[in-house]
Amino acid sequence: MEKNNNKSFLEKLWTRKIPQYLGTYLAVGFGLFQFIQSVIIQRYGINDLWQDRYLFIWLILTPAVFVLVYFGYQPNGKEVYEKKKWPKYFIITNIILGLGAGLFLINGKDNITDKETELIALVDEQGKEVKAIVPDLRKVKSIALFQFENLTKNKELDWMGVAMSTLLDFNLEQRPEFYVSSSFELSPHYQRSGVPLFTAPNIGVQRNIAKKSRNDYFTKISFEKTDGIYTFSGDLYQTKNNKSVLKINVTNADIFLALDAIRDQIFESISTDYDIKDKDLANFDSNFTLPASALVTSNVKALEHYIKSSITLFKNPSALNELIAEGKKAIELDPNCSMCYLSVGGAYFGQGNQTESLKYLKDAIKYGSALPKRMQFYPKQLFYSLQNNSDALMKLLEFHKDLYPYDFNTYKLLLTRYTINGGVEKAKALMQEAVENGNRELGLLELYKIQLSNNNFADAKGSLDQLTKEFPEREQNRLLYADLYEEQGKIKEAKTILLKEESLDPFNTSIQRRIAYLDFINLNFEDALKRIDKGLSEATSLSDSLSYMRSKYGYAHSMGQVKKALGLIKDYEELAIKQQPIINVMFSNYTKKTLLYQSIGQLEGVEEVLEQLGTFMPNSYDNFRCGINLQAIYYGYPLVGDNSDYLLCKDSVFKSQGEGFVDLFDLSKAYIEKDYSKCIGVFENSSADLEKLIGFKFFIADIFHKSGNSKRALEIMKNEVAKKTQDPLNYLKLAEILEKEDKTESKKYLDITLGFLANADANYIPLKKAKALEKRLAE
Repeated sequence: MEKNNNKSFLEKLWTRKIPQYLGTYLAVGFGLFQFIQSVIIQRYGINDLWQDRYLFIWLILTPAVFVLVYFGYQPNGKEVYEKKKWPKYFIITNIILGLGAGLFLINGKDNITDKETELIALVDEQGKEVKAIVPDLRKVKSIALFQFENLTKNKELDWMGVAMSTLLDFNLEQRPEFYVSSSFELSPHYQRSGVPLFTAPNIGVQRNIAKKSRNDYFTKISFEKTDGIYTFSGDLYQTKNNKSVLKINVTNADIFLALDAIRDQIFESISTDYDIKDKDLANFDSNFTLPASALVTSNVKALEHYIKSSITLFKNPSALNELIAEGKKAIELDPNCSMCYLSVGGAYFGQGNQTESLKYLKDAIKYGSALPKRMQFYPKQLFYSLQNNSDALMKLLEFHKDLYPYDFNTYKLLLTRYTINGGVEKAKALMQEAVENGNRELGLLELYKIQLSNNNFADAKGSLDQLTKEFPEREQNRLLYADLYEEQGKIKEAKTILLKEESLDPFNTSIQRRIAYLDFINLNFEDALKRIDKGLSEATSLSDSLSYMRSKYGYAHSMGQVKKALGLIKDYEELAIKQQPIINVMFSNYTKKTLLYQSIGQLEGVEEVLEQLGTFMPNSYDNFRCGINLQAIYYGYPLVGDNSDYLLCKDSVFKSQGEGFVDLFDLSKAYIEKDYSKCIGVFENSSADLEKLIGFKFFIADIFHKSGNSKRALEIMKNEVAKKTQDPLNYLKLAEILEKEDKTESKKYLDITLGFLANADANYIPLKKAKALEKRLAE
């Protein structure tokens, strides 16, 4: 005993096997931690907080284990515990405090609602009741399905790798807890990562893309073909730790049966039970397991043409004739292929052939009626949009949102309508719903944008801070802080951020254009235009060239150089149709072109643009004409036709768009009738956010000014110019409001307007108004 007491502390540690026991404790504990993390939580959808609690308790109990071993591992250990009470009390206290702290300090809902899995009844856009399972968010699985790698040494089969990814996407998404991204949906991330489209990148790039696209899992699967037999092998990886959770190995001569087997393996590996006690659930659940051969086509050659048509679109969006040809070949081989009709109908829409587009979309809907609801959504969405059937479209979007509450795209599509008809608060509530349903990144981003656009700068900063905290790897967040400063008129602070980002990424087109924009709105026109010209001359891609050209014609418009702007738009369109479907190019520019023609009173130019649009989309001609005339009312430009033509728009266009648009029409009608007090009544009593719907602050200020409320008009315009603006009409409107109240201030803002318009075309209507005001102020 004496000899033992003379040992040093380190010797006692070794003699009592402290390192061995602690090592065993830590090793076993870590193994159990991995089991909880990768099996229990992953498999059964248990809250991630339990792994944090376990980790905390496991580590915090280490001192108790040390004391237990140190005093207990000796011949008279029991006597020591009886004589020395403190080790026992220490161990008990450590256990109580550790368990208590782990269970109660590490708490929360990890930003997820407590909504349980439900079997619900919904009503679709046609008024039919539909039963659906909406899973608990913690059971949701998102997967990045990369193109299957072709190991056959036959490049002609590369299409099959894309087809397998696409079919497996449709196959997995038959279950409502699966949200899958195919190689088509991942294409933007390929481009940002510098990876050629429709190739199989290495696992490091795949994991990076999976992380960027916010997918929980990703696949790396290859296929071989020997004597007509296909062998599919690979892994399903967990994105956060790059760990394989499933080894995939399937052999079959039938690719559709092989995909069904892969689907079942993935379901077995990471899917979870719904835990719904409903007597009809067993029969209901079987609807989610259609075979792969029933989802697109069972004809392999038809599948090849369908996939090749889609690949064509993604590689060259302007090659619509080739896409249509491939799609029609697929339809000839399988006249029941719903997705093939959708492909052709979408291509005709891109060409502006509304009649043919609607014809093929009708067939896509007809032949897709037996497909899973998720696959029926897009054909209907496009069909109702082309028909201008806003009521059916809204019902469809609401139905889809309730059926698949974790799909953010639907929230995004609903956002504009919510804002228009329900105001800012309804829009924020929609985004909050998206956030609560797991769409935290995109939901917080949209909340930030809503708050920023409504000058709620403190709230916007709060949302941005939260976004940055939860997603620190988002490089775009730094640029969003520049937006926050810019909207407050703090140009210097915004530019400081952008210049720092430029030093890190000098060839980033977006950053270059934004610095130029800040110079432009800060009245440094020469610097802004030089930067844009330099960027355009150094552009290395078609996309970059088009971006700089958009800035260039936008600045020409702001400076009243109408002829130059129209020429630049023509050059832009000739280049853009090499990259985009012609209908997209026309849609992106028709309001700009008509506004330019209106600004010089050249209504025949407006009619020409309308005629082109009507040729492509005859069903939407009234929408275009009414929208262009509403635009003319905002700016004080001449209308196409007379006022009586515009008054017909209420029934033909505005009523179908919802109550907000009806109020907007009533306001515009009162304005052209010069009943400004009625304008104010409609504006202030509408349940819709008319300020957001109108958008142009100079028009809103003009209403208040003409109704006699110059104070409110001044407040609106001073707030607008304080933020800086690209549109000189804001400065001109402020100068007009100040004309009779403060000529000195009026002249100050008029001089800014004339600075913008120093080289404007002589027939530019705002220049004429500015010159007239200058003459009045000089009297």
